[in-house]
Amino acid sequence: MNFDPIHTIQGEIYGLLSHLKLNTRWSSNQYHPIIPANTILIGLKNLSNQLHKETDFKTLDTVSYLDPFLLVIRSQETSGPITGTALTSVNKFLNLFINADSNNIQSAIKSIAESAAHCKFEATDSRSDEVVLMKILQVLLSCVKNPAGIYLSDDLVYEIVQTCYLMIDQSRSSELLKKTAEVTIQEIVTIIFQRYNSIPRPPPTPPPCPPPSIMISTPIIREGDETTTTSAAVTMVDPITSLILEDQQQFSPNADLFFSNLPQKKDDDNNNNNHKNTSHSQPSSPIPSHSQNVPSNSSSSNSSNSSSVNQSRIINDYDKCYDESVLIRIFKFFSSNVRPSTHDSEMTRLLCLNLINIIIQNRGELLEDIPDIMDIVKDDLFKSLLLNLQSKSIPIFSLTMRIFFNLFVSLRKTLKAQFEEFFNVLLRTIIDKSSQEYVRNMTELYELALEGLRDFCKLPLAMADLFINYDCELYCTNIFETLCKILYKNSFPLGSGNLTSLHILSLENLLAIIQSIDDRTRYPKYIPHSQVATINSLTLQYNQKREFKRLMGIAADHFNARSPKDAFDYLIDNKIYQEMNPSSISKFLIETPKLNKHKVGEYLAKRNPLNSQVLAIYVGHFVKVHSDNYILAYRNFLESFWIPGEAGVVDRIFEPLSEQIFSTLTAKGELPASFTNPDKIFVYLYSGLMLHTSSFNPKVTAKDRFTYQSFKQLLVPSDISEDLIKAMYEEMTANELCVDEEPANPGVVSYSTWKNIMKKSKKVEYFETVTSNEYDKDIFPIILNVAIPAISNVFEKIDNDALSQRILDGFHLCAQVSANYNINESIDTLMNSLCSNTTLIDKEGTAVDPQQPSFYDDNKAQLVTITTFEIAIKYAGHLRESWKSVIGVVCKLNKLGLLPNIFEEIDFPIESKKQDKTQTDKQQTSTQKQNSLLKWFVSESEFVGDNETNKYEQKAKTCVDNCNIKDLFLETRTIPLQSLEHLLQDLYLLTTPKNNIFTFNQKQALFCFDLITHIILFNRERLHLIWGQFYKHIENIIITWDQSPKLSAFIEKTVLSTMYLLIRLLDAKEVSATLEPLVSLIVKVKTVVDSVAEKMSIGLVQLVQQNLSYLTSDQTIWEPINAIIVLLSGNPKSSARACEALATTIGAVGLTPKTCKDCLETIQCFFTSDTIPHTVTSKAMELMFVVFEAVNGVLQIDIPMAVAAASSSASAASVTDRIKFRSIDRRVTDAWEQYWSCILESLRKLCLHKTPNIRNNAMTYLQKCMLSPNLSVLSAQKWMTCFVDVVFPLLTDLKVNANVPNYEDMRVRAAALLSKVFLQHLTTINTLDTFLALWTEILVFYRQYMGLSELLSESVPESLKNMLLVMNNSRVFKDPSDADSNDKSRALWELTWKNINEFCPKIKDDVLPRVSPQPLPQQQQVENNNIQSPPSSTTTTITQQSDPTVAPVPSSLNV
Repeated sequence: MNFDPIHTIQGEIYGLLSHLKLNTRWSSNQYHPIIPANTILIGLKNLSNQLHKETDFKTLDTVSYLDPFLLVIRSQETSGPITGTALTSVNKFLNLFINADSNNIQSAIKSIAESAAHCKFEATDSRSDEVVLMKILQVLLSCVKNPAGIYLSDDLVYEIVQTCYLMIDQSRSSELLKKTAEVTIQEIVTIIFQRYNSIPRPPPTPPPCPPPSIMISTPIIREGDETTTTSAAVTMVDPITSLILEDQQQFSPNADLFFSNLPQKKDDDNNNNNHKNTSHSQPSSPIPSHSQNVPSNSSSSNSSNSSSVNQSRIINDYDKCYDESVLIRIFKFFSSNVRPSTHDSEMTRLLCLNLINIIIQNRGELLEDIPDIMDIVKDDLFKSLLLNLQSKSIPIFSLTMRIFFNLFVSLRKTLKAQFEEFFNVLLRTIIDKSSQEYVRNMTELYELALEGLRDFCKLPLAMADLFINYDCELYCTNIFETLCKILYKNSFPLGSGNLTSLHILSLENLLAIIQSIDDRTRYPKYIPHSQVATINSLTLQYNQKREFKRLMGIAADHFNARSPKDAFDYLIDNKIYQEMNPSSISKFLIETPKLNKHKVGEYLAKRNPLNSQVLAIYVGHFVKVHSDNYILAYRNFLESFWIPGEAGVVDRIFEPLSEQIFSTLTAKGELPASFTNPDKIFVYLYSGLMLHTSSFNPKVTAKDRFTYQSFKQLLVPSDISEDLIKAMYEEMTANELCVDEEPANPGVVSYSTWKNIMKKSKKVEYFETVTSNEYDKDIFPIILNVAIPAISNVFEKIDNDALSQRILDGFHLCAQVSANYNINESIDTLMNSLCSNTTLIDKEGTAVDPQQPSFYDDNKAQLVTITTFEIAIKYAGHLRESWKSVIGVVCKLNKLGLLPNIFEEIDFPIESKKQDKTQTDKQQTSTQKQNSLLKWFVSESEFVGDNETNKYEQKAKTCVDNCNIKDLFLETRTIPLQSLEHLLQDLYLLTTPKNNIFTFNQKQALFCFDLITHIILFNRERLHLIWGQFYKHIENIIITWDQSPKLSAFIEKTVLSTMYLLIRLLDAKEVSATLEPLVSLIVKVKTVVDSVAEKMSIGLVQLVQQNLSYLTSDQTIWEPINAIIVLLSGNPKSSARACEALATTIGAVGLTPKTCKDCLETIQCFFTSDTIPHTVTSKAMELMFVVFEAVNGVLQIDIPMAVAAASSSASAASVTDRIKFRSIDRRVTDAWEQYWSCILESLRKLCLHKTPNIRNNAMTYLQKCMLSPNLSVLSAQKWMTCFVDVVFPLLTDLKVNANVPNYEDMRVRAAALLSKVFLQHLTTINTLDTFLALWTEILVFYRQYMGLSELLSESVPESLKNMLLVMNNSRVFKDPSDADSNDKSRALWELTWKNINEFCPKIKDDVLPRVSPQPLPQQQQVENNNIQSPPSSTTTTITQQSDPTVAPVPSSLNV
């Protein structure tokens, strides 16, 4: 079924009629024929009849079916229930079918609003009457909400608002009515201001409908007001009596309902007075015209507005919609009621504040489209709001803060100077509330101030806006910097005070600023590439402005506190001005803020040419700026400085002012006739100053003040016209002069302060808004400089774990933003603070050493320790100076035994063969029984614990495990070089022995040296950047060591760590380049090395084994490695591994002429100590033989060619062969002098060693060397040297020890060696010119040895017999009767037998028969050659390397 509005209207008519009939006045039972029918009943019945005839509702005039209902609403004769029924019906029509398209809607909507606003009815009981009032509110709200509400006129809109406002204001209204009216006015205001920009032009007025025949001729009938006022029955009874609002009410931040009394506006008087004499007066308002809370200056306006509305005015305004003028009136009305006043109640202010807040929230930036409203906001409203900040009322303070926030969000562009004062007032409020007395009484207000400030801090880019608009603006205070400092000062209590929620709020504000910066860093706003250059340019521009402001501030301080000359010199030194001439000085005095205006006046008043010139230019500035109004120029001039009080000074200042005003007015042709000369202007201006002093000086009594007449009498004698006198009088008495100077009490709103703010608002530019995070890098250091100390101080006083974590999150936040902007100094400060809160180090970063560490049971200390290493690991690359503190914490944890083995120990462990497995198991079982988790790295006292202690230890150890300290040092692989250098430098300082040994923590240094070693290994890729400093550190440690035994352990660690690094980094060119000096340094501490020789030898073997390939490629490092071998060769614990290292090197790498010589020298070092094991000496002799065998190959000696060169036939060779022979001869000479002779000499000495095994091995190797084919290349002369230097001294030494029985076998072997060597090289030796002398010496030795022992007496004849037979076979020893005998052979024959006959004549009988002039048969030669010497007691076999260049020994020379 379709909805039919006509049926609805008919139903409402019947309902209203039934209510009327229930009333005796309207009942049909009373018949009075002489009384005419009531117009209300006639209207309703006529409407009902008309509706029965209507078929199309759209053609029905809206006014026609509303008039009967509106007549009931306006009637004074109807009761409350009847009026309420009519109101309900009209409200239903508005909600169901009345809209902007309804017929004649403009007149209809206005009639509804007018009738509801001026509704009158007979009072019954208070509760029933308030029901009617609520229905009035519903109708008014429906009028405004209805789409047709746009056609309401300005006056109607204003009256609707006033009606709702008055219902709230009545002290006797119930709480429900007040709340309902409050909600209604909020909705009405919201809709009015929201609709303003969307109001269309009104539609054309439709043609009037033909009047219905059944309707009365006058649709609107109003009764006179006089009847209602005289009848008690028709006056409204106060619905609630004795309703008293409590002085203190509970306030909820989320509540939007506030209560206030209504002060009326003066602006309505004129409008209302124009309608007092209309022919038809309006019914009186159901609400009293005024209450005791309404100011007297607005009571008449209230009465007129609520008592009458001119009918003709409404009809004439039908075609006019409401515009911005009503918005201005409403906004001005609300603004006038928010000012603190003794006349207005707190509820009035709260209501108006709430409505203003709603307007600002809904209109926002659109309010700028209404300049008159903006003028109200800039001046009256802002001043009133600032005064409200000084209120002690929590609701007013809270709502005022919210309005300021909404203004800042939407309208700060045009409120730059005003918001500067707002922040000054707010910050002063915070400072004032920080006093102990205030906090005790007004804690809630302080919290509200801080919470309101937090909204600004959290607002994106708000702090950056403050920075560029105030801190970078010359004429503004440093709002952002001051805000940060105040929050810092209020974030923690001084001394031993307790931490409160107020301190936490201050800290949270600081963190909110940092959080906003972090948010912008992580989620930056996209900036087109084309705008990047512009933004960078603006950033530079603002930084330059800030620097200029700083310099000008210093100059102003110099001017105020020192002298003008100091200020001028400073300006020149900083190139602000090139020179300080009168023009630049005047500009400085006019444009520089913070100048002491008393000082400015004193400077301008001085009598000297420069000051007079400055004064003239200074005065000219004001006259020129205000050339069109010389009185305004005069006022601004007086407000620019304080005039000294002396009359002569005033004359001096006013003279140039009068002259310039006179000349300016003359030039413009506007000079008043009264000013015939400058003196007249002087008198005129001087009189104005006297008038101002008289008017505003509190010391002048009222009777002594100038009146207009007295002031006029003062100037009449000077022929000043009355117009000029009146203009000056009005100007000087209207407003007090306010010198434009820095307020003595910033943040205190006064008349002069506000006037200067309004003047500043015209001087400063618009409020600039930031669109990117480019300024964050400039503002972040400001906030960070106070945030970190604040967080630290708060954390020190916190005893709540949950709150501690919140504060620690602040550390994380500061570190993150600092890292984003690479502010490493801030991270250092932060880390130092964190480390000091761990209780493990003191403020200087030095590890503390308490008797009973509190770290075990300190939850906060453990929490901050974890945070410390979390930040350190994440931002390790940004750490600089704070590495010292971090290392201090790590060292302390290590000392407490809480630090796990994060890295491999820097040591070369020695496998002990004495400790068997059973003993190890026993120790492990004992350790487990101790149940202690503390393994003191540097334990100074034994730890005794129980179960409770173990629980704390376990907790502390878990904490340290969660720190992941190993990751911190692993992170050093990737941190920047600068951070790495700081870390190493701090470790170097901790590992540098102090002059006073007692101040040097050696145990800590041991741990730190391990850290240094691992860090260097982690940074192998950039070793070239850090190795040099490490070498200098090692050098410094060793050179400065004073041989103190107390530092022996540290020096040992230094040496072992160096060896540890060499093993792993030897192939790096930086390390290999310093290998030789490093080894030299190690050699300097030989006494310490001896104590760790065994560990060093283990490291030496690893060094060689792990770097064999590098040793092969670069044999220049053999010498330093050999030096280490030499260093370790004499120690019995290290000699074996040293020899093994040398053997490994020689065997794997091979020898060169240089390394061969080095190795030989190194090997010989093993023979100098009597304490090393004989097996090592034997191994060294084996290595020496290897070197001996390798000489030919190393020196590239061709044995056959060398033998040929050494033979007698070499002189007959060709020239080419002789050149080759000469070259080979040089090589053989080098081999003999540098290698062979040394080896033979060493072996000869070892043959005399006191150890039998060494002696025997030495003899064996000596025999192998001398009988080696390698020596076949020696010439006869070199063999002569060999006998003289090696063989004969050996025989001599053995002969000297003839009484030592242990040497018997050595003498036997030496005698046999003599025979073998002689016979092996007989052919070459025979060529010597001194052969007979050599043979004589041999015979002498044999003769001596014959008498030494029985064994020798048997072996020597056999050796001698063998020698003679071989010599005979070689045709060297032959019978003189032989055909080829010569003088040499005959001499040899005679010499031989002569000597033999002296000590062994019996061999002659055996040898002589076998000697024949002819060579012996081959069989006999072999037998002779097979004659053997007695075997030695010990035989050592060494596999000789085959050499292809060695020629086979002729069988005739084999022995």
